[in-house]
Amino acid sequence: MLTASCERGLLVSLPGAEILRAPLARSVFGPQELNSLVLSPELRTATNLVMAAMSAAGRPLRFIARPEMFTHGVLTERLSAELGGIADHLALSDGRSCRLLPGMRNHLFFYRRTVPEAVEALRALVARAPETFSLLHSQVNGTLSFRMDGTWWRPTTSLLRFTETPRLQEARRLPFVMHPGSAERAAELSLLAEKAMPDGTDIGQVETSEGDLRSSPRGVPLLHVPLSAAVLADSTFLRWLAERMLASTLRGDQKIVLELPPSSGDDAEVSRHIAAAVRSLAVTGVSFPRTPSRHVAWCTAVPAAQDLQGARVLLHPGVDFWRYGEEMWRVLDEVLVAQQSPAGARFTALIRQWLDGLAPVRALRPEMAPHRVKVGTVV
Repeated sequence: MLTASCERGLLVSLPGAEILRAPLARSVFGPQELNSLVLSPELRTATNLVMAAMSAAGRPLRFIARPEMFTHGVLTERLSAELGGIADHLALSDGRSCRLLPGMRNHLFFYRRTVPEAVEALRALVARAPETFSLLHSQVNGTLSFRMDGTWWRPTTSLLRFTETPRLQEARRLPFVMHPGSAERAAELSLLAEKAMPDGTDIGQVETSEGDLRSSPRGVPLLHVPLSAAVLADSTFLRWLAERMLASTLRGDQKIVLELPPSSGDDAEVSRHIAAAVRSLAVTGVSFPRTPSRHVAWCTAVPAAQDLQGARVLLHPGVDFWRYGEEMWRVLDEVLVAQQSPAGARFTALIRQWLDGLAPVRALRPEMAPHRVKVGTVV
């Protein structure tokens, strides 16, 4: 564990692109100064996770901007004196850079696995400079492995979890609506359908085109699927998911909740996320009814643990799974992990290790699924 090795504390470096215009008075600063900065949702979650872990362990924590300035000479000595014995450095990487500090135990936390361009950037960076990554003491919640000089290198994995899920706003559930001609119109219809639902209506109850309120049966199993840009870029996985969404719509034997990427929760941003997902689903070729679904819904944020009691969660390797706290995993019936390649197998192994028995884990191979459902199929 990272916290066990950092007996004297931890220094965390932030990616320069995120804090380029940050009003920092000095390069090394504490958690209070960090809380005042405007960060991307992914970086904020990563820093909160590290701060929670170090606080629970009672370890000192410092942050550093522009760590490349402290790699040699007098500045290195000055940094060492200011840190007061801290010997471990965690580089928070956005995929475009990985700054290591000489004389310290260096660790890596790649926090943007939800962004395909960031994943590709990290792969290119590792291919160009494998020697840098061979110096890593560990990686946080990662599956990085690479070849150098004919040998496979796999930095030790340090596992960090939230005890409780950090929630910025209450989760809203909106009925899924597909509009073949306009993703923006589909998002608008989902928001309109939400407003038409009486207070207290659950996920399985939506206003249909005929205007009557129909409820799906109680006790129907729930599948919760977190989405991200990386998930929406995976055509094989998305086709598989779309077929099951259609089957749920037609059969009603399962509820599927699609959790949108983190956002502020306002209608404009929620609408953009829904439209992006609808555009990706449209490319799969699966045709959905144009009426609001009674069994498929969008979710605007991480739901409360009681709303996931007995549910299954489907994890794609492009999801920042560390956003969810232990209280959520404990109530699940099962965690399904999409496994489509050797990298997917490593991700499945990571999830098993990371959960450490909090929930059962089962690998799922979407490309092997023969299930095909289209509008008009007798089900």
